[in-house]
Order: sequence, then C-alpha cells, then structure tokens
Amino acid sequence: MPGYQRLIGANALDVVEIHPDDRVALVGAFVPFIKKLKQTVKQLRVVEKNPKALKGDEMQFYRPAEQAEAVLDQADVVVVSGSAIVHHSLDQLLGFCRAAREIIVAGPTASMYPFSNLSLICLYHPTTRNHWETGVTAFDQRPN
Repeated sequence: MPGYQRLIGANALDVVEIHPDDRVALVGAFVPFIKKLKQTVKQLRVVEKNPKALKGDEMQFYRPAEQAEAVLDQADVVVVSGSAIVHHSLDQLLGFCRAAREIIVAGPTASMYPFSNLSLICLYHPTTRNHWETGVTAFDQRPN
C-alpha cells in the first residue's frame, strides 16, 4: 500500500519527536500517553468532554472541550482521538492546530485500513498554514 507503513511493537509516541520544552495537547484522555508525558514535557493539556475520564493527579491537565481552540492553537504536538472522525470534528480540530509541529490521530477508531487489531495513526505535518502532508503509520502493538 503506497504511503503506508506498519511498525511492529511501537506506539505513536515512539515515532514522533517530542522535546522537553514542548507543549503537548491531547484531545481525549489517552491515559498511557498522559502517564508517559506528564513528567517529560513543558506543558501537557488534555481536552476532554468528560472530566471523569481523568483521575487524581491527571485532573491538573484537564481542559474542557470548549477550550479546544485555545489549547490546540498553542500546542507544539497534538494527539487527537480517532473518535473525532466518528464525531465529524476532525477537520475543525486540525484547523485549531496552527502552531503544531506534529499532529497525530490515534487509537482504534482512527483505523482506516482493513487490518484487524491495529492502532492506526495518521501523522499530519503542516507544510503551510492550511496544507497538511499526511503519512499513515499503523502500529501493531501485538508481539511478533
């Protein structure tokens, strides 16, 4: 499949450059990502419709969905749940990512290829203000 890459045993955070001084925004409570990023980046924000999806110390990163534009506009790296495709909000969310160096659409609902049990990640790289170069990587987290 042209433009398609499958990485075995990897996840989205393994293949994007995230620096200690980055501001990272998650759209959706990706708990494994929160755990990995909360101690390693300058700023972490989690835009989420349901605040109960975050527990304990994760609440400090919570921002309500109504703040999505302000949060995403300031982020260097953005991870969006694939459910944004289902909810028809992906285009709007991508439009808010004006400063993002990396944009990732992650999770099982991001799966656009006919492979079972893959977490499909679309990596969006802004090339100009409103133009995106897209590469697709499927992460098969199952052991070989």
